[in-house]
Amino acid sequence: MRVNFLKNIKKVADACTFEVCGFICENKLFFIKNGAKDIQSAFLIPPRYYFNKIESISCVFHSHPKGGATLSDADLCSAQEAAIPNMVYSVENREFCFYDPKVKKSIYFSL
Repeated sequence: MRVNFLKNIKKVADACTFEVCGFICENKLFFIKNGAKDIQSAFLIPPRYYFNKIESISCVFHSHPKGGATLSDADLCSAQEAAIPNMVYSVENREFCFYDPKVKKSIYFSL
């Protein structure tokens, strides 16, 4: 994963009071408008965004404006069902959590 992608996710998330979300696809970073009803505490990427990119999605990401970077039960379930790694950035704690559904492990790190 490219460090400049992580820096861009951090920069955008730090500037927002709501959950930001998107995809990392091969060598591109895509921010997608959060489609959740309560964007302060949830994220939803509308299904139509997955259709053209599903084969090339390396990671789904979102931020937690408050609280830690730990993935919620819903985040873990989504990652497992889609078999796509997920990453959360905690604005409050300034740390990332990367979850790989293949090995069911999380890695925490900071920049």
